[in-house]
Amino acid sequence: MILYNGQQESAAPQIHSKEVFRPFAIARAATFEACRNQYDVLHVDMQDFLSRTHRVEALLGRFRRALLRELLQAYPDVDYFDRTDLVEVLAPGAFAPYTGFTADEVESLCEHYHMDFTLAKQWYDGYAFPDAVEIYNPRSVVTAMLQHRFGTYWNQTETFEALRVYIDLNLDGLRDAIIRLLAGDSLKINTGTFGNDMTTFHTADDVLTLFVHFGYLAYDEEQGEVHVANREVMLEFISAVSVSGWEEVMRSIKASAELLQATWNCQADIVADKIAAAHLETSQLTYNDENALSYTLSLAYYAAREYYQIVREMPAGKGFADLAFLPRQNHLDKPAMLVELKWNHSAETAIRQIKERQYPNVFSGYAGRILLVGISYERKTKQHTCKIEWVE
Repeated sequence: MILYNGQQESAAPQIHSKEVFRPFAIARAATFEACRNQYDVLHVDMQDFLSRTHRVEALLGRFRRALLRELLQAYPDVDYFDRTDLVEVLAPGAFAPYTGFTADEVESLCEHYHMDFTLAKQWYDGYAFPDAVEIYNPRSVVTAMLQHRFGTYWNQTETFEALRVYIDLNLDGLRDAIIRLLAGDSLKINTGTFGNDMTTFHTADDVLTLFVHFGYLAYDEEQGEVHVANREVMLEFISAVSVSGWEEVMRSIKASAELLQATWNCQADIVADKIAAAHLETSQLTYNDENALSYTLSLAYYAAREYYQIVREMPAGKGFADLAFLPRQNHLDKPAMLVELKWNHSAETAIRQIKERQYPNVFSGYAGRILLVGISYERKTKQHTCKIEWVE
C-alpha cells in the first residue's frame, strides 16, 4: 500500500505515480500533470495482503494496521480520538473536504456531460460536514454521468439488502420514525448508544445511527437530527419498505399521484377522501394535532416531490405556512401551492388564514398561479374536509 502525496513517494520509490495512472483515461486529461501529486491517493494491492496472510480475518487485520500507519504518518497533527481505531481515525473533520464530490465539482461534471445540474442536486445532494457543507454521493454521480441518466444506483450494492434487514428488526419506535422520514421530516436521535458493531441494537436510534454510517441518512451534527438526504436515497427506502410487509404505507404512496392530480383539478371532495384514506393507512402515527396531520399530508403528497420542493412551517407573510410547495426549476409549469391545516376548525378557516396572514407573499418571485388548499380534520366526527382556491 502506498500513500502518494505532493511531497514524496517514499513508501515505494520504485513506483512512480505517473505510471500507476498511465493505463487510465485520467492520464490523458489536459490537467493531469498539473494535478498529479497534489492530492493524497491510496494504492492498495489486496492480493499482496492475501499472499501474506492466507485468511480473510488476518488480511483485514493487516490491512487495517497498514492503513492506520500510512494515515498517521501523513497526517500526524490531526487530533484523533483513538489512534488505534481505523473508524475513529477516518472520522475527524479534517478529512471532510475529501469526502464525496462538492457542488462545484458536480456542476463542472454536468456541464462536461451535458446533464442538468438542478436534477443532479435533487438526486444526489444532501450530505454535509462541518468543513464541507454540500456533498454529493460520488459513485452515483459518476454512474449517472457515464450512463447519461439520473437514477438510483444504490440497489446495485450490498447495502440495499442490509437496509431491508435492519428495517425488518422493527425495534420500538423504528416504524414511526421511518414513516416520518419518508414524509420528509427530520428527527433528533441519540447516536451515543450505537455499539458500532452492526449486530447489537437496543433502540430505534441505534438503527438510524447505522443508516447514517451507511449513507442512507444525512446527519446534521449541530441539530443532532437525521433526514433522508435526496431523491435517490428516498427511492431506496421506498424499495426496502415495499418488500418488508408495509403494504398500508405503500398504498398511501401509490395513491399520492391521484391525490396530487385531484388537487391540481381543484376536486376538493376527492382530495378530502384521499387524505382520509392516507390517514387510515398511516394510523400507527399518533394522530392528535396539526403536527401529526402534517406528517400524513407530507407522505400522502409523496408524488409531488418530483415537481416541488416541499417545505414544512415555511416563514411566509405574517406567520408560517404549514406546507409550501415550490415548483422545481424544471417544472415551473406547475402551480405553486400553499396547504394550511386545521384541527377542529373548518377548511374555510384555513383558507381565510392564508389570505389574512399573506402567506402567498412567499412566492413573490413566482409569476404563475397559486393554489390555496385548506384541509381540516374534525376529531369528534373523524372527518376530513377540503377547500381549494386559485389566486394569481
